[in-house]
Amino acid sequence: MLTFAINGQANSFCIVVGYFLVNKMTAEELSKPTLHILERIHEKQKKVFLKLVKKLTKRHLEPTIIERQNVQRAIDIFSRQTVAALEALRRRRVSGFMGSEEDIASMLKFIKWFEIHDISNRTQATFKRIKNKTPFTSTSDERLQWLEDFLQWLKDWKNLVAEKDNFLTSETYEAITITTKSSIAKIKFLLDAAGFQFVLTRKFNSDNLERKSSALRQANGGNYNMDAKAAIYGMEKLLRTGITYSAINCNVPLSREKQKRGNERSLRVTCVKVPKKRALDVLK
Repeated sequence: MLTFAINGQANSFCIVVGYFLVNKMTAEELSKPTLHILERIHEKQKKVFLKLVKKLTKRHLEPTIIERQNVQRAIDIFSRQTVAALEALRRRRVSGFMGSEEDIASMLKFIKWFEIHDISNRTQATFKRIKNKTPFTSTSDERLQWLEDFLQWLKDWKNLVAEKDNFLTSETYEAITITTKSSIAKIKFLLDAAGFQFVLTRKFNSDNLERKSSALRQANGGNYNMDAKAAIYGMEKLLRTGITYSAINCNVPLSREKQKRGNERSLRVTCVKVPKKRALDVLK
C-alpha cells in the first residue's frame, strides 16, 4: 500500500512527505514540486563524501512512469534514515530545513503505519529492534487505537486544506483508509472470533493477484493497456501452460529472485499444474 502513498492512481507524481502547512507558504513555494525538501538533501549530499541518506538518488526524485510503481523506492524515502537526516539538519538550523517539524511528524506517522502492516514473523521485532513489528496478540493492543487515530488525522488533514492539490489524491486517500479499516477489522476478528494466537499483517496482501496481472501484461508484450481480446488470450495462455512471468524488478518477490538477481532477464516460475482449459469456457 505504500505505493499508493507515493503516486496514487493519478497521472501526476505526488508524494506525502513534501507537504508543508499551507497557511505559512508563499505562492512561489506552493508552485514548487512537493519533493523540494528531499531535493535539498540530495543536492547537499552530492558535495560531501559521507551521504546523509545513503539510498536517496535522482531516480527517487524524478522517477519514470514505470519506476513510480516500485515499492522499494517508497520504502527508501519513508525511512527512519531520511527522518534522522531531516531532524539533524533542522536541529543544526541549516538553511532550508528549519520549520520542517510537520514534515518529520508526517513521515514518522507513515513509517509507523507501514511497519504495523509489515509484520512478517514473531522474531522480527526482537532482532530488528522495531517495536511496531511485534505480532498482534490482543485486541487491546495500543497499535489498533493508533490506527484509529491515524484515520482521524488523515480526515482532519483533508478538511484543513483549502485546495485538493495540497492533499493526497482521492484514490490514495481511499486506498489508505480502506486498508487501515480492513486491517483493524481483520485483526480483531482473527484474535476474537477465529481464535488465532497471533496475527502477522504482512500476510494481508494481494501478491498472487499482482503476479497474475503481471503475467497477463507480459503475455501481451508488456502491454499495460490491454483490450478484452488480449486479456482473454493471456488467461488462456496461463490456464494452458500454468506458467507465470514476473520481471526482476517487480513489486512481488519470487522464490528464486535472490539467486538470479545478477541476471537482468525475467524469471520463469512454474506454478502448480492445473487442468488445461480454454479461457473462453471458464469466462462463460
